[in-house]
Amino acid sequence: MISSTAYKLYVIAILRCAYPKAVNRDLKFYYETSFMSELFKKIGLSESLLPDFFEKTGRAYSNIHNFMLDRINEFKGRVQIIDGTLKSYNSDEVTFSQWSRKGKVKGSKDFTLLYTCDLYTKEPIYHRPYQGNMLDSTIFEDFLENVPSTGEILVADKGFRTKAITELLEQNKNVKYLLPLKRNTTLIRAEKLDENLAPVKIKDKQLLGSKKQIDGKFFYLFKDLEIAGKESVGNYQKHLKRNTFNIDEFNKNNQFFGVIVFESNVDLSLEDVYTLYDQRWEIEEMFNFYKNILELSKTRVHSEMKVYTTEFINYLSLIIATKVKNNLIRLNLHQNYSFRQIIEYLRSYKVEVINDTEWKKRKVLKYVQGLAELLEI
Repeated sequence: MISSTAYKLYVIAILRCAYPKAVNRDLKFYYETSFMSELFKKIGLSESLLPDFFEKTGRAYSNIHNFMLDRINEFKGRVQIIDGTLKSYNSDEVTFSQWSRKGKVKGSKDFTLLYTCDLYTKEPIYHRPYQGNMLDSTIFEDFLENVPSTGEILVADKGFRTKAITELLEQNKNVKYLLPLKRNTTLIRAEKLDENLAPVKIKDKQLLGSKKQIDGKFFYLFKDLEIAGKESVGNYQKHLKRNTFNIDEFNKNNQFFGVIVFESNVDLSLEDVYTLYDQRWEIEEMFNFYKNILELSKTRVHSEMKVYTTEFINYLSLIIATKVKNNLIRLNLHQNYSFRQIIEYLRSYKVEVINDTEWKKRKVLKYVQGLAELLEI
């Protein structure tokens, strides 16, 4: 039997997915003026009751963790994107709220949010908030300790390529990874990775690539000829303008223009590695939605427990949004409409009750009716 807590979390997640800027005092209004109140009756969303609900749910964090462990098993053996982001949160009462390096520049405290997503469905799998001033290596170590490896490949960005994280990966041989390196790494020349380049067949790309195994690790180098050309011209114009052009220096820099290098403990094809890298940016765009669903404010959160609950609800909202978006793509609706357009159009699709029992659809524009029928609403 599904608990009342689960129903309430689900309803709030849907409402916040539909109304990203909704604060606690808005939830009851959106619930009572939507069909959610018919599908899920008597969900208590009174503003005065929500703080206690958030506190109690956060204190039962083991249930949240178990939910995510089920998600991890569901995506067992798949390619996962792992990343961290800072979310603005100013509080003197919550230890999550700390001055990060970037926070000091922008004048706002943060907390760090670690997350993993499935590369292909874009669905979030795992997330956890940490203090804003915590080192990436400490967060990653906690992730490795608390999240069992299920044969997935973790794809990260350059921020995870630190000495401490490299040592952690050496100690955890069962963790498969793909990490980008800085393109001016001495490894390129020392191991001659930029020699013997061959065409890499990726649609709409002009790529050369090479692959080399060194001490049990695989290194993949790509040179994007289009990007290399633009960077070369930009470098030429910059030095010409400053009257500092030097042909030897220019040729030296040319080697690195348009270059991306990856390190992995998995033997992959060049085509697969580049595809993993390229699709990662779609995850970045999706996660920006997650990050912006709700920036925490003092009106919503006053304790660590409530941070756990709020971020879990945001996580559920993203799962819902991603599943909806994937369904729209499956129906090829993305070819004619943006995701935001479809949601806005469907806001006008309403039903009203007649004689306290009969539901009647309101008249809507023809293309809105067509969308509703296609989506079987």
